[in-house]
Amino acid sequence: MEAKQKIAKIAAELVQDGDTIVMGVGTTILEFARAIRGRCKLTECLISKKMIKVSKEVIVLADQSKIGIEAFGKIVPLEKISVILCDEDAPQAWVSKLGEDIVWMTAGK
Repeated sequence: MEAKQKIAKIAAELVQDGDTIVMGVGTTILEFARAIRGRCKLTECLISKKMIKVSKEVIVLADQSKIGIEAFGKIVPLEKISVILCDEDAPQAWVSKLGEDIVWMTAGK
């Protein structure tokens, strides 16, 4: 199974009845939407800093190709993230940055 599908499958298992899910854009998010289709009512929306600011919990779905890459804009500061779900273990350089408050989950291992 492709890495993005593995991540999406595990992320779908984190969804409970009554949860409100805010999804951004990207291929991993598309796979996640497919994984929860049929069991959740989906409304498409773009992620924004305001949505993250008011969220109780921020779960990041990203395959290893996104880890450690500097993008055009910063979406969320690391300290606001609750869970990172990826297809690979956390890079050694990130372990000290994650601290005890951020859970790193690895799909398919």
